Amino acid sequence: MHAMKNFKRIFFIIGLGAFLWSSCTEDIPVREESPAADPESMQVYFPNSQKYKYELPPTVFEVDIDLKREKSAKAATVKIIVTSDLTGVFTVPETVSFAAGDSTAKLTITFDTLEQFKPYQISFKIEDQYINPYVVNPDGTTDFNLYVEHNDFLPVGNGKGQFYDSFTLASVADVSITYSEKKDVYRISNPYTLALLEEAEWGNWIGGPISENIEIQITSEGKVTWEFWYLGLNYQGVSGYPIKAYFPSVLDESLAALDDKSVKLQDKLFKLHPYFYIDGLGGFGADYPVFISLPGGPNLNELLAQ
Repeated sequence: MHAMKNFKRIFFIIGLGAFLWSSCTEDIPVREESPAADPESMQVYFPNSQKYKYELPPTVFEVDIDLKREKSAKAATVKIIVTSDLTGVFTVPETVSFAAGDSTAKLTITFDTLEQFKPYQISFKIEDQYINPYVVNPDGTTDFNLYVEHNDFLPVGNGKGQFYDSFTLASVADVSITYSEKKDVYRISNPYTLALLEEAEWGNWIGGPISENIEIQITSEGKVTWEFWYLGLNYQGVSGYPIKAYFPSVLDESLAALDDKSVKLQDKLFKLHPYFYIDGLGGFGADYPVFISLPGGPNLNELLAQ
């Protein structure tokens, strides 16, 4: 009887092993090989240098997008595929053509009249047969997101002004200054750059959000107002704690008395007193003035050297 039990146990183990083996062999997926890249592909791409965000006057209804290719011997027509268009205001050509020997071509995107100060987006890509999907191109991408906005910002004078933030910067920044009659605001563009922040030796504080534009209003009494802007700095280098330059009463109504410190000093010259603050932590006060010289105004380098 004992031998019979052992015999049955051996058959059970053999049967279980066969079942498990067959189950494993049936469950192993067979990987299909990825399709090979076309060796004749021209390696077409949108260069990293291509601008993707446009703010245009309401009289402009098209933008040109550059494409490049690595193999340029032959003339070729490349297909463009729209991947996302939620607004329906854009027209994207289905193809773009390269002349023989040319490594660059232009894709002209047209659009309707847009609601002012509202960004519109469209996304498109190069058809797969003209690219190598298995190679990362450090010079560009095969997908493109385009943003277009109509507004009435126009250059003030020659558009060339100056900006100096005594809290953040070590030297005067040359900036573009435009004005919107519809919004009645002045826009100071790119007052903070990586080079300027590094020059000021902020070290690992550099890397916070940065405002591409600062928009200010100038009242008939010569007062200057705004909401806040970002400097490009994180407090003590900690992500999530950016330093902001607030209009004092926007930060807190109890600081309204400081608002009057932001004024017109003379023709085309303004002094602002932001309250530099880190939300949830505290701030540095409003004792560090910011100077803005509009186009045609005094030279800040000479003025600050006095």
